[in-house]
Amino acid sequence: GYINMKHSSEAIIPCENEAYVACWAGGNKIFVIDILSDAVTDSIEVGKEPESMALDKNGTLWVLCNGGWQRDSYAELTAIDTRTHNILKRLPFPMITDSPTSLCIDGKGEILFFLLNGGVMQMSIKDDQLPENPLISPPGINLYKLGINPGNSEIFITDAKDYQSKGDIFRYDRNGILI
Repeated sequence: GYINMKHSSEAIIPCENEAYVACWAGGNKIFVIDILSDAVTDSIEVGKEPESMALDKNGTLWVLCNGGWQRDSYAELTAIDTRTHNILKRLPFPMITDSPTSLCIDGKGEILFFLLNGGVMQMSIKDDQLPENPLISPPGINLYKLGINPGNSEIFITDAKDYQSKGDIFRYDRNGILI
């Protein structure tokens, strides 16, 4: 099938009978789709260019907005109640140059991870502030993407190197120790 979003989409998260779609390129909305009728039923305004999302154990949708590729807006992490579509938290990043990416969550749905300024950041879903220090900060690596194994919370990061050469994947345990 096909659903005309009339916007670009970057990420999608299903929850119950809805799917949440991030409108990335210049956008600032999360569109809600009824998956039984394939109809857009709502939109939720978030920060500029939502690029990744994660769903926690409480049914809260976390949206990582990078602030725009030109860095003309502050990046933010937003928490949305999937039952009401209300914003629960807005956590703006402190620097206009901050450009977080690759929001992920552990298998228990309790710990969020994302890439920021060459490091892997982690925070509890209970936190009301963004983390200040990275869990992992590997020197000389061009961090590109992040993944979390839902079974054991191992952390995988990719090194894009120069975007021409073959990249590398690094595997860490849940405490940030290189395996």
